[in-house]
Amino acid sequence: MLIWRLKPEPSRPLEFRICAFAAPVVYYSLYFLGIQGTGGIGWTFHLWMGSIFLAGAISVLLSYLLIPPLTGATSGQ
Repeated sequence: MLIWRLKPEPSRPLEFRICAFAAPVVYYSLYFLGIQGTGGIGWTFHLWMGSIFLAGAISVLLSYLLIPPLTGATSGQ
């Protein structure tokens, strides 16, 4: 759904980074929701929410390896 809606491509780095953040956040949110529904997480709220956010943040940082930030510099002759 995220890929269909945002259409992340190398020519659209903002949408690529939003998708890179949202994909693990949605995945781990559903994962922890499933664990909570079956038997309880056993972690504090801050620990499991922090792990969800950290997964998204690491994914955004890894997206900079795939698509470097755009710079205003042009190639020299």
